[in-house]
Amino acid sequence: MLPPRETDQYGFYPEDYVAKGAITLSPKALAVAKQFVVDLGKYDPKARWIAAFQWRTARTMRWSADSETFDEGPGIDLSGFRYDQVPPDAVEIIDGVPVIFILPPEVVAAAKTKTIVEAPTNSGRASFALE
Repeated sequence: MLPPRETDQYGFYPEDYVAKGAITLSPKALAVAKQFVVDLGKYDPKARWIAAFQWRTARTMRWSADSETFDEGPGIDLSGFRYDQVPPDAVEIIDGVPVIFILPPEVVAAAKTKTIVEAPTNSGRASFALE
């Protein structure tokens, strides 16, 4: 019997943190990440924030408690983490923006250009795809 695989506090396996330099960002994805880090800094200015492009196996969205639910399927969302929440060697700086990519190896392997681009969703909120 194989020993159980260890995950971090968020349920990610070590191989889910993509190696530095393996993924690029489209200009639009980079601009969104840059603004996101600025906005997080306004929320908690003492923290050092990272823009995390993170794989989600399923996503639903509602604008309010009584509004329609949108099923958006799997894809990449933008999340915020502090430096103390992720492996420090997984963080890279792209044009001055600290970013991390948390994507399953099979998703990265299937991508042709390894570039994160903005992708439309049913709800109209920000979402990304790996081409």
